[in-house]
Amino acid sequence: LLLEVASRLKAAVRKTDLVARLGADEFVIALTDLVEPADAARVARGVIADVGRPIEGNGADCFVTASVGIALSPGDASDASALLGSADMAMGRAKAAGGGGLVFFEEAMNREAQHRATLDRELRRAITENQFVLQYEPLVDADSGLVDGVEALVRWQHSTRGLVPPGQFIGFAEETGLIEPIGEWV
Repeated sequence: LLLEVASRLKAAVRKTDLVARLGADEFVIALTDLVEPADAARVARGVIADVGRPIEGNGADCFVTASVGIALSPGDASDASALLGSADMAMGRAKAAGGGGLVFFEEAMNREAQHRATLDRELRRAITENQFVLQYEPLVDADSGLVDGVEALVRWQHSTRGLVPPGQFIGFAEETGLIEPIGEWV
């Protein structure tokens, strides 16, 4: 399967371009001497179509999709490593959108990745330093008007930002698994 995908990728580009396998199912294509960004999109759409054709194996067709992240030099990065990182962020966005598409890198992706890294680091520190507080909200019976319970609501008492509402960290904590130690603390 990988050999067939690699063959299709090489056939989709010029001899002067580079196709390389980065990991298990990740490839990079370096296109040279493009006139405009639309040229990269045209090649990417061709790659998506070529890779998406059925691949016959052991008497059954196998279907593969390609998610493409596009980063352009010099605008999206100052060196090859940063360019690959930018393309990887764009590819992640393409995968998150359902796969089988292409996404151009935007600087907002880099800011979002930096924000998430900062949030992860600060939230881990908050867990180890017990920076959480509970606020209790009464639950009132609508018929009798009497309090018949309380709901415990976790808040993050950030060392510099003050009280952080749950909408700014709970979703991220759930995505990263950090909700587990927070839940244990609660």
